[in-house]
Amino acid sequence: VLLSADMFKDIPNARKEYDAILGAEFMSKMRAVISYKEGRIFFRPDLIDNDDEIEVPDVPEYRFFKTKDRKTFKGKIAKKNATSIELKIEGQQKNLTLPVGRLTEEDQKYVTDWSPQREIFLRQCRGLTVQDILELRKYQSFEYKRLGNHIFVDGQLNKKDTRFMIDTGAGSSVLDVNWAKDTGCQVGPMDQVVYGIGGKAPAAITQVPSLTMGNAKFENRQLLSVDLFKRLGGGAKAYGAIFGADFMRETDAVITYREQKVFLQTD
Repeated sequence: VLLSADMFKDIPNARKEYDAILGAEFMSKMRAVISYKEGRIFFRPDLIDNDDEIEVPDVPEYRFFKTKDRKTFKGKIAKKNATSIELKIEGQQKNLTLPVGRLTEEDQKYVTDWSPQREIFLRQCRGLTVQDILELRKYQSFEYKRLGNHIFVDGQLNKKDTRFMIDTGAGSSVLDVNWAKDTGCQVGPMDQVVYGIGGKAPAAITQVPSLTMGNAKFENRQLLSVDLFKRLGGGAKAYGAIFGADFMRETDAVITYREQKVFLQTD
């Protein structure tokens, strides 16, 4: 059972470029990884009903290469160029050279995708997690908290502890107007307009001296502030700002739903 809403209400000349929003529940089930630097989302739909850890299979040193004339060679690629490959055949000293076009379509694709770097990675690093790989590349990781279909991380706004909601669908980061004032941001008049699922809402241009998340620091930025909780009838305010795609792109962010972490490139 899902909820439906008029996602383009009050938006002038809305182009309606999407039909639905995938929330954290579905992303977690599919073990999604979002990479802002690559502009890609990676899924494992084959594991949607499987919560067990994945057993990483061994990569055999030699594989079978098949030709269109039904010959089979057990070997591994030693060299390749645009038109041919050189195979090191198991148990033989002399390498075998074959035209790529002689191989089956499946093996031609394998040859196209093959590289020495990929071979080394698959053989020596196949068991690494996304976290292992990103931390080797000097990313800083943050464990997020998931509440319903939303994920949250902790940081600071003007050196005051602030909880941020990570919103992968928000084109720009926004602040809660009351929290922005409480943390010393310079908030202008509410003469701007923002649009969301609930329709349009007034917003104010806000000068932000500093926003930090771990070692990632954004200084002297201009964001919009809006009353994020106006339509919720009061009560506890679970977060003070929305961390949107603008900052995610700037820090080459990666979100891993399996490991429940957000990674930022802070250099």
